[in-house]
Amino acid sequence: MKRTVLTFLSLHLLIVVCTDAQITVTSDDMPIAGRSYLSFNSKAITNYVLKRGASQTWDFSSLTGDDEKLESYYNPIQTSHGSSFPESNLALKDTTPDGFSYIRSSTSILEVLGVAQNGRVVRFDTPLNSLSLPITYGKPSQTNFKTVTSVENDDPGTKGYYDSIRTTITFYIVDTANAYGSIKTPNSTYEALQITRYGTFTSTTEVREKQSKLWMSIGSDTENTRKIDWFAKDIGVPVFSVNLTGHTGTTVEGVSWYGSTSNSPVLAINTANFNEHLVKIHPNPNNGNFSVQLPSTLSANSIRVSNVAGFEIEYHYDMFANTVSLSNALNGIYLLEVNTNQGIITKRILVNK
Repeated sequence: MKRTVLTFLSLHLLIVVCTDAQITVTSDDMPIAGRSYLSFNSKAITNYVLKRGASQTWDFSSLTGDDEKLESYYNPIQTSHGSSFPESNLALKDTTPDGFSYIRSSTSILEVLGVAQNGRVVRFDTPLNSLSLPITYGKPSQTNFKTVTSVENDDPGTKGYYDSIRTTITFYIVDTANAYGSIKTPNSTYEALQITRYGTFTSTTEVREKQSKLWMSIGSDTENTRKIDWFAKDIGVPVFSVNLTGHTGTTVEGVSWYGSTSNSPVLAINTANFNEHLVKIHPNPNNGNFSVQLPSTLSANSIRVSNVAGFEIEYHYDMFANTVSLSNALNGIYLLEVNTNQGIITKRILVNK
């Protein structure tokens, strides 16, 4: 489930400089405002065994992409909520009309300050440290991240005895540069540094009693993930990535690779101007399985589910039955975005298994 979180972190890592002895990640070519990166995804690989050491070789050149994704960076002052993050100097666009991740970059660190989505701003309690620089072969670095989001009154599950609900999200990430060498991707051949990212994700959901004002836990879950990224000179994002299940497993959830760099498209921010109550969620709260009911005047093109920190999670959508199954979702609050023929409608849902 948290592979998207690691993908999100990887997009903010910096490029690498090659030498005869080793490869070092530096701040010389970090992502800049006005630049977009096209990547391709595939599920053709089902098993991968990690390689470690110097002068390794990897060959993924035979893969073909199942779909593609464009990641675009902007100057925060151009965005709807840039004023809420005055210390940021980069804004990474997501798939929603006004959704951005706000980033502060320097020569020694790259960190995410928070996210904005559908008119809602979430500042992280502590910035998410994407990478401490420099990082070289054999040198580990680690980051801790925690954020608490409280939503008052209008959320599912807060009626009756409760007046509030909140989800605490904690990440623990360890990056290790444990190999370098030559990698062949469907796009090109690169001299690259391999960085293995081990992640632990913990989500705790609580409700507050109206009378006592005491918070009570209704569920807590922890999940381990692993992602392997390869970085090459003058790119700015991973040239190849493998998402694995768990800390030690070899089962591959998916792979992606860099395709090209271009100027970011002209920024146009539009918000759907109709009532979110047109969309009905049943049941809500739920155990991760629910239906999405639309009036006859609306049709759904797609559905996206993200957690309260703005990160997209795994989901399954049956267009004909209008059902969603979040089989890997932890207990907590999620944002459901329904992309309709008239615009995007956002609803909050509570998963409580």
